[in-house]
Amino acid sequence: MQMIQPATSLEGRSAIVLALILGVLAPGLLVIASQSTQITAPLGFALAAGILAATGRGPALGEALRAEAFAPLGLALGLFLAWILTSTAWAPRPGYSLGVAGQIALVAATGVLGLAAVPAALPRGGWRWLVAGVALAAVLALIELRFGTPIRALIGAKSKEFRLNHAAITLAVLAWPAAAALALCGQRWLAAALVALVAAAALSSEAQASVLGVLAGGAALGLAWLFGRWAVWASAGAMVALVAATPLLMARAGDLVPAAMHGILKRSAWERIQIWHRFAEAVPDRWFAGHGIQASRDFADIRPIQLLPAERFNPLSAGHTHNAVLQVWVELGAVGAALLAILLVLIAGRIARLPTASRGFALATFASLFAIAYVSHGAWQIWWLAAIALGAVWMRAVAEMELPAGRSD
Repeated sequence: MQMIQPATSLEGRSAIVLALILGVLAPGLLVIASQSTQITAPLGFALAAGILAATGRGPALGEALRAEAFAPLGLALGLFLAWILTSTAWAPRPGYSLGVAGQIALVAATGVLGLAAVPAALPRGGWRWLVAGVALAAVLALIELRFGTPIRALIGAKSKEFRLNHAAITLAVLAWPAAAALALCGQRWLAAALVALVAAAALSSEAQASVLGVLAGGAALGLAWLFGRWAVWASAGAMVALVAATPLLMARAGDLVPAAMHGILKRSAWERIQIWHRFAEAVPDRWFAGHGIQASRDFADIRPIQLLPAERFNPLSAGHTHNAVLQVWVELGAVGAALLAILLVLIAGRIARLPTASRGFALATFASLFAIAYVSHGAWQIWWLAAIALGAVWMRAVAEMELPAGRSD
């Protein structure tokens, strides 16, 4: 995406508000409002575009967006969204699926807008707000988890600890661009401490996917430090291989778990394995085009099954596959899976072209997002799509920092 040159006049209130929304409010509000990213992220992206327009750089923003639309990644994203829209024609509930497709397209559009506008609209040193926001959100999450959700009780919000899962998952993603900003300024120990703080919040939460996200990001960062660009392409290759093999892997998910792990896994983990297995059984039914976007929500009705003795519930009643790649296979078929694989490779290409200092953290963000999506919530949940956009936008903003090595601005 073309870079829009920042203007020195953006040290005003609107730019500070932008940094506060995307850096502090977006992660912090998740502690008490678990789906808030679907509001805070688009709001911040729209504000960034408004700042550029108000400072006379609207035409440059338009040019950057047009150039991106015809770049390989932009074209691939457009084809993926077009296939999602097309699949509504054979979905169980076309009208409902059309609404979901529209929401997905809207989040994608605001995300692309944010990628173009936010790095140029942030104030100088705006990355500090992200660091502060991630640290604050992690501390608040730890307080809630360790002391019986006192903050939620104080404001009268529902106090179930699982409601902090979205916060833990999003922090596992945002930790990497925040750590990247600190590392680029020579504050590597602070970067490590921030990741450790987020890891502590993840370990304290019920969201096992957030722990996996931190581990995957850390592993990717280490590989990038050791092998440079080769680590990016190796990671992309592993992701593409997983996309291709997912129907087979998920159909045999229970068999792939070592016997030694049987007594360790939580009941919820075994239920998730049953969900993967049962949804994977449906892939061959319509392997080429899938069952239509968001068809997973209706599978308990449209695909009756005989429950196995070990099943305490109907896995197809879960509403989604708890695995984004499997959900793509089920709902969009081999065509959707191929388009997803192309997107992953093109994103890896963007990461490989980044400067060495930020490349490893960008790969960590990418790996964390993929790992979380592979074992967790529904692929099309709007808060999650907005969290993906938020992580990508902040990583891009940090990668464009022009700071002398070892100094802060």
